[in-house]
Amino acid sequence: MKKHETTRGQIDPYNTPAADDSASLAEILSPLIDLFNDKYRVPGGEDYEFEPWGLMGPSLEQSPNQEVIEIPQEVENSQSAVSAILTLLWRTGSNKLWNQSRFQENDPERSPLRFSLVKTLYWMETHWQWNRYLVVDYLGELDRAAATDQIARLVAALNGSYMLLSISFAQLMQF
Repeated sequence: MKKHETTRGQIDPYNTPAADDSASLAEILSPLIDLFNDKYRVPGGEDYEFEPWGLMGPSLEQSPNQEVIEIPQEVENSQSAVSAILTLLWRTGSNKLWNQSRFQENDPERSPLRFSLVKTLYWMETHWQWNRYLVVDYLGELDRAAATDQIARLVAALNGSYMLLSISFAQLMQF
């Protein structure tokens, strides 16, 4: 049983591990990665995992205030996985963050960590290859306790399939 789970395997946002003052962003995000790998697996069994080199490989430096999570290639073949990712983006206010709208900055699901989805496209000599990434970052000094609480709340919300956004086939194909 993981530290952030109840005995029935459900996430308990009020019984989360204490925030470690030295915890890295990757360590804080681990329960979210665990949830996606456990509950939102995609055909082919590829894992959601941290991208060690950032978005563009080892030639570009990644910000120390950022983690990049690679989304499995076959994600578009799993409606529940896409719905979970879109729900995560909606709950964290990424639509409001990136279009300069205002949102309540003290909302525990929307701060201190910011989430966005980045898609890259590569020509692979015979076909196009899409890669998708969740980019998680923060501004200023990381409030580890607030970030740990934010992830616990998001994991609790995403753990219940009934809380996910409904998506149409057309929305799934756009992903």
